[in-house]
Amino acid sequence: MSHTMRAAGPSAGASAEGSPLKRRRPRRTPRALPPPTAAMLLSGALLLQQASVLAEQGDTGSLLARMDAEFAAQLQSLFDWENGTNRLPPNESHIKEGSSRGVGLVVGTLNLPSGLPSKLMQDRAKLAKDMLAGENITKVIVSGSDQIGKDRTEASKIAEILVEHGVAKEAVIQEVQSTTTAEAIWYALKWVPRDTGKLYIITSDFEMPRTEYIFREVMDHFYEKVEASFPSPEYPSYPRLELVPAPVRSFCGSDGSLAQDVDPEANATSRSLSRRAIDELRQLGSRETDKSLYGPPQSSEQLVWTEQINVKRNPANAANFAAAMEEAMHNVGAFCACKAPPEGQGPELDYPLGPPKKEEAKPVAVSVPADDSPKAAAIQRTSAHHVLMRSLPSSHEHPLAGARRGWRRSPRGGLLNVGHAAAAPASMMEAARSDDDAPAARTFAHDPAKDEDDDLDDDD
Repeated sequence: MSHTMRAAGPSAGASAEGSPLKRRRPRRTPRALPPPTAAMLLSGALLLQQASVLAEQGDTGSLLARMDAEFAAQLQSLFDWENGTNRLPPNESHIKEGSSRGVGLVVGTLNLPSGLPSKLMQDRAKLAKDMLAGENITKVIVSGSDQIGKDRTEASKIAEILVEHGVAKEAVIQEVQSTTTAEAIWYALKWVPRDTGKLYIITSDFEMPRTEYIFREVMDHFYEKVEASFPSPEYPSYPRLELVPAPVRSFCGSDGSLAQDVDPEANATSRSLSRRAIDELRQLGSRETDKSLYGPPQSSEQLVWTEQINVKRNPANAANFAAAMEEAMHNVGAFCACKAPPEGQGPELDYPLGPPKKEEAKPVAVSVPADDSPKAAAIQRTSAHHVLMRSLPSSHEHPLAGARRGWRRSPRGGLLNVGHAAAAPASMMEAARSDDDAPAARTFAHDPAKDEDDDLDDDD
């Protein structure tokens, strides 16, 4: 019989009154468990497995109590919406602009070649512990992956140091994905606690200018990207997180024989504090940092995976860069006599770094062609800050000679492509003007006609 005939005639399943046939419900496809439930079952299975192992070993005295405590902790982590991961929508973000509540971010640093924590790492952990004991922060994010293949991340090492010195595990959040300074802040945003208004940057003093600059550029890129993804008249701008530098004092030693500044293959932990401060300035001033933030094709490096951060689009970049350059130059001058690595070996000198002297910046006279050519753009980026390199004492000659390999010289002797031509501290400008033997480039008056032979690269 056909299906049509069955439908037209009376049905054996129908009632005498002709009530319609009850349809069989379609078979439902089993649905996947929600993530919290699946995770909870997985946690329970792991705990049961652990329990069976303990029972075989005869450890049954505190077995149930331990299982209860661990299972409760798993449940709390699954349903603790108050302290869970940060959310992207502006109305759900854990960032609360203007809040005094803070979190610390300890920027990871290389371990020693032996795998042991360096003094820089230990000093950063100590400052984080001291800050947790105060009123500034209630939690600290420690960052860093396993950079040297020792099966221990930088974050876990820092966390271990903190816990060993009495910090509660609950106060330490490990961020283990980052391989660069830029990724440290990018991935740390996921773990910002609720109602946080301030993020304290905990890193070494000589690294602070470039680190803060990178953090500000990455954060501004983050704000722009999220605001474009969540347009809302109710939330015209994403809540801003205040960045607060918390520099860690570095050991300043005088024994230069301990440093390996000339060997390009040497571990960074073996370089002198003087050289490391110069390297920080070089990376900033040469715009190597900016190009690496963007990644290919401007640089072979990509400081944040999948993100091409174009600092030229950031209206605050000029101010961010000028402030970072001023701090970095101040560091180079202050750490000039620190010829030993900052690892606490050899005679120690008095700590030389004080707050930078605030001087009124004087404008730099730059003659630029009236067009948008690559040469015009390159001249605009040529920095007045290389005056510092000529004003340093003679004791800087050796480490600077090694660091200058990454700097470009024009035929007239000026260092090129080291930053903006926006402003320079007044004392350095006066030093440049008072040196009668200085090349023409040091007066910062560029004649484009004389620059035809200069190798001025443009990163557009």
